[in-house]
Amino acid sequence: MKRVRTWFILTFLIIGVGMTGSALQAADTVQSVDLSNVEGDGTEDNPYVITTVEELQAMNQELTAHYILGNDINASDTKSWNGGAGFEPIGDSEHGDRSGSPFDGTLDGKGHSITGLTIDRSSDPYVGLFGELSGNVKNIELADVYVRGLERGGGVSGILSGKVESVTISGSVEIDNDYAGGITGNAGESADIERTSADISVTGDGYIGGIVGATSSDATLIESYATGNVQSSDRHVGGLVGSHSSDGFVRQSYANVNVEGPVNGGLFGSIDGSVSGVYTVGSVDHTHEWSGRLAGGIDANAPFPTESYWEIDDSRTSEGIGGDAEHNGGLNTDEMTGADAEANMDLDFDNYWTATDEYPILEWQVQDVDLTVSQPSIGEGETTSVTVELTLDDGSSVTATEVADYDSEEAVASVSDGWLDATSIGQTELTATVAGESDTVTVEVLEPPNIEFVDAAFDTEAAVAGTTVEATATYANTGGPGSETVTVLVDGEDVTTSTVHVDADGETATTLEWTADASGPVEIEGQDLGDLTVADPANVSLESIALPDETAQDSEYEIDLELSNDLELAVVDTVELRVDGDRVATERVEIDAGGSTETITYAHDEQGTATHVVELHDDQETGTLEVLPPAEFELEALDVPETVDEGERATIDATVTNVGGGADDAEIVLVIDGETVETQSVTLAADESERLEFDATFGDAGEIDVAVESPDSERTTVVTVEAVEADDGGDGMPGFTASVALFAIALAVIATRRR
Repeated sequence: MKRVRTWFILTFLIIGVGMTGSALQAADTVQSVDLSNVEGDGTEDNPYVITTVEELQAMNQELTAHYILGNDINASDTKSWNGGAGFEPIGDSEHGDRSGSPFDGTLDGKGHSITGLTIDRSSDPYVGLFGELSGNVKNIELADVYVRGLERGGGVSGILSGKVESVTISGSVEIDNDYAGGITGNAGESADIERTSADISVTGDGYIGGIVGATSSDATLIESYATGNVQSSDRHVGGLVGSHSSDGFVRQSYANVNVEGPVNGGLFGSIDGSVSGVYTVGSVDHTHEWSGRLAGGIDANAPFPTESYWEIDDSRTSEGIGGDAEHNGGLNTDEMTGADAEANMDLDFDNYWTATDEYPILEWQVQDVDLTVSQPSIGEGETTSVTVELTLDDGSSVTATEVADYDSEEAVASVSDGWLDATSIGQTELTATVAGESDTVTVEVLEPPNIEFVDAAFDTEAAVAGTTVEATATYANTGGPGSETVTVLVDGEDVTTSTVHVDADGETATTLEWTADASGPVEIEGQDLGDLTVADPANVSLESIALPDETAQDSEYEIDLELSNDLELAVVDTVELRVDGDRVATERVEIDAGGSTETITYAHDEQGTATHVVELHDDQETGTLEVLPPAEFELEALDVPETVDEGERATIDATVTNVGGGADDAEIVLVIDGETVETQSVTLAADESERLEFDATFGDAGEIDVAVESPDSERTTVVTVEAVEADDGGDGMPGFTASVALFAIALAVIATRRR
């Protein structure tokens, strides 16, 4: 019996341990997927369709097959895979003593994304989505990736001997030793990188680049760009490529990357290959001898870079190439932006580049063009601003207002330097084109405007020096839409000018602001609006402030200011409010002659004790209040009749309680059959309740939904509305038929008794 018991216990423990191990394994290891269960057969005509991160991992099963993404993939679970090592790179390198097989198939992302991919393998070389990629990858976004490895690592691959095209990546790559890049650590023989972008943080020992750690043999990089940060602890670090060597070339590319490390450059750590059509505006670590705005150094036998430019920044090195190499491609910011970029930078703007109002970008980055005209209906002879905004490949935007190509019927309207001139009455289609993308709006030119000054107002007698004051001016227009320039004069001097737009046959009032620094008569359009006296700050002071003891979070409360004024007339001044050290408001107050109490309002968004400091020039006053949790209006009871007659008026009772921390008010709404019937307001302190009565008339018969709603809760029920039958007595007098029937019955009874 004892042996049986012992065997049972051991068996139970073994099974339990096995189950626990299985559970742990399931928690941190990818669920195995057989490619035979994935849509497609892996051929070029019928590729495997990858729809999950598990299926993505299964690509290791067939390294020469063809794949496409069927949807966006969330890969954030890979952070816990394989005991924290994450995703296992697809394919392996045959370099050195490694006998692995690279991925030699194709992956077409079809414009989809893979988000949150994690590879954390600090003891493994050749890391990335692919260990070594000798096939093709295109049309895919890798967002928020994290790649960590021993050496040769990148967001797409550790080593590249194939092609990467139209791939965008963001995230970080951390390699302990050499060769790290946003796309690949090492671009080897026949590697081809086209139309890629990396917004990336890349760190490593040596050969570190925003796109590629190092190129070799005849590797090529074209029409690509990088942003972010790259850092090397040893040598050869560049915004695009850490070390560019051999027979390869880099063309039509740029970088805006912060670069740190020995032998560093805005684009290249070092150059030993062909470079043309490139620029950089990133910062470089200028503390090293081998540091340059374009490259840290260049091999004596390398072809010299052509059509290559960098932004001159006086705060850092102005040399293009580190060491003794001289290069005259340095330009200031104005020369590299807007329309001037085409004049000063010998880039191929016909085929690869497009100018913007800022720095040039690659044409393929432009995804959409949006043209807006401030006044699409405008009076003849008037001007209005236009804006052209470009949506780029990474979702960001940039304007191209001054450089866009505009097309319209010039007899009606034309555009120059971002302004549309309405030349004659009519209608035209205005089109703006950038990098082959266009947008069109309709512009209507109406009769010339006929704008006249109507009136102006200025109601400030005195203001403390430095305070913002304002006046209003009103204009009427009996013609087509147009604009008028308004000027405010103080003591004959122009203090502010603004442009007011007035619609056709309309009237517009505009407010003009300026800083009070001169006394004298205020005038608009020749109309005297009164005198302004500018007072010395010493004439006013802040005596005290008063706050409530407590308030609810995000609920407005009042701060009373006791202010004194030595002048014999009211004066405008400005107070500033700081809460818990942060400046949160600047308020304009009017202080009566002799002094007055003024009130400002504020709503604090953090719970706890809040310290308020109000400042008026050199005066400061402090007060505190307790910010409680926000009020919460809970509907605790709803009393509604179960049945009512059709057309009957009934009373509905609801009880609401503030179960939150602070007092506040709220709207309580009665909704019947989806329609708001009545709204009542309540103001409740914490733990306070109120019973509300609503009256409602119920219409057609049937089941009717009744709800009472607060900002935080809702109570619902169903009321049965019963039909009421009409009291129909027939064609005669009411009740006549029934009376005749009763009389007949009575006669029959009498006759029976007589028998």
